[in-house]
Amino acid sequence: MAQLVGTILWWKDSGPVRGPGPGMAWASLGGERYLFRYDPHARRVEVRRGAGSGEPLLGVADETDAAEVMAFVAALGGWPSDHEGVQNGHPV
Repeated sequence: MAQLVGTILWWKDSGPVRGPGPGMAWASLGGERYLFRYDPHARRVEVRRGAGSGEPLLGVADETDAAEVMAFVAALGGWPSDHEGVQNGHPV
């Protein structure tokens, strides 16, 4: 799970990742703010848009396929072509 969350955070927009509390972090992807929150009962990280009060857009657990995470980040515009470590829109 940590590797998949790292993938999301690798592609975040420039600027800091802020943690409003334990198990939570704010980051921007594709110009929009998202809340990453660890749910200890479900043992997954949930991604929510804006204030974080809506339904989860993505849940990342140990068994989550990395392709699902990459597709989510790509849909948000999180793969800038000038980002170091990118080749043909994919991390290398």
